[in-house]
Amino acid sequence: MKDIMKLSENLSVCKKTEQFVEYLKLSNNQIEDLTKDTSFYHDLNYYGDEAWELIFIIRKMGVDVTGINFEDYFPPEFSNKGLLKSLFVSVTPFSKRRNSVKLNYKRFTLLMVDSAFRDGTFANAIQPD
Repeated sequence: MKDIMKLSENLSVCKKTEQFVEYLKLSNNQIEDLTKDTSFYHDLNYYGDEAWELIFIIRKMGVDVTGINFEDYFPPEFSNKGLLKSLFVSVTPFSKRRNSVKLNYKRFTLLMVDSAFRDGTFANAIQPD
């Protein structure tokens, strides 16, 4: 809880954003490293079912999420064709494919979530292409 308070002081996020980050159960180091530009997929590795859960929690906390095109920001649970290929990509840290896949997705950031909590909708938080 103490690190969540630091988050509010350092980044000037709203109370609902603090509660959302607390729900994520991030480590103290992850909380210390958060910036408004932190991407839930690119930096925290949320994708698939875990990313859907993020959107569900945000909606449950009162935000209209109808403007979010999930596929623009997060890959599905199994984005690679075939189990063996998926396993190889996930356990090979030097795989160029893994990094290039992340470039195909827009950044769903803490700033976007904070703006959505303040406005009650993602309409103003989503950047046009």
